[in-house]
Amino acid sequence: MTTVAWDGKTLAADSQVTIGNCRGSGTKLVSNERGYIAAGAGMLGDVLPWLHWVAGGMDEDERPTGLGEDSVLIIVPPRGAPLWFAGTHIPTKLPRHKFAIGSGSDFAMGAMAAGADAIDAVKIAADHDVYTGRKVISRTRK
Repeated sequence: MTTVAWDGKTLAADSQVTIGNCRGSGTKLVSNERGYIAAGAGMLGDVLPWLHWVAGGMDEDERPTGLGEDSVLIIVPPRGAPLWFAGTHIPTKLPRHKFAIGSGSDFAMGAMAAGADAIDAVKIAADHDVYTGRKVISRTRK
């Protein structure tokens, strides 16, 4: 899986991709010229179409229609509440100001509760979760 954290202004994600017993790297966080930021956790094949859609400008005619039940996505608009997609293509507003998804989410939530920002929360999660890598990518909402 992965760790993605939102601290109310910054979305951060690790860059580790795990396939079976192998680790690699990949991008799980994207943004576009309209000011949207998105990151996903779970099955890469489920999340990638959504990340490509956001990075490509979010043309409604090209919007993906599914998201596997083991995958989660956060889309942060330029204004308003971030949207959370959990195993479905139907969004829900994030349930709290600070939020984390993925296998290291509990560690990241604890870190943010103790005062860490999203970037440090992902790094802390990487210290404890084997499916989270230390290289962190982030984008801050303007």
